[in-house]
Amino acid sequence: MGIVGSEEALGRSSSGDKWEADVLFSVPGRTIVIELQRSYQHLRDFIRRQERYSASAVECYWLVRKENFRTLGKATSRLLLKRDFGNEFPQGGIGTGMLPELPVAMLDTEDSQLVLFGGLKMATVSTWLAGILNGTYQYRGGSWNLGD
Repeated sequence: MGIVGSEEALGRSSSGDKWEADVLFSVPGRTIVIELQRSYQHLRDFIRRQERYSASAVECYWLVRKENFRTLGKATSRLLLKRDFGNEFPQGGIGTGMLPELPVAMLDTEDSQLVLFGGLKMATVSTWLAGILNGTYQYRGGSWNLGD
């Protein structure tokens, strides 16, 4: 891809909040962070960290392990149903139940190293990154996934 990234990159929002990104890289007009969340993190912490990046004009995308994706999905589904659907399950479903403002995918940490996301889709890490760069990795149908 020809992109140079930095690991454990430090930054600060305009209000002075500090952050440390697992991986940070820039392309013309965009600064992008990839957070590799290996351990449990409460939904409020995901949201707080996402907001901190947004306040710094940084796009943040999350990769989590399977067990964390399931736990996070339960929490985001509850919030999504309450906030966006008045606690009524919509007829069309809610996809993975992830939030439009929190781009999260599951990283298969076994042999394949595939990124798994909504719509029963999967991709290599490089294909997923290409989707972020070209705008095909989007929130649609209640899930973050790569478009066709």
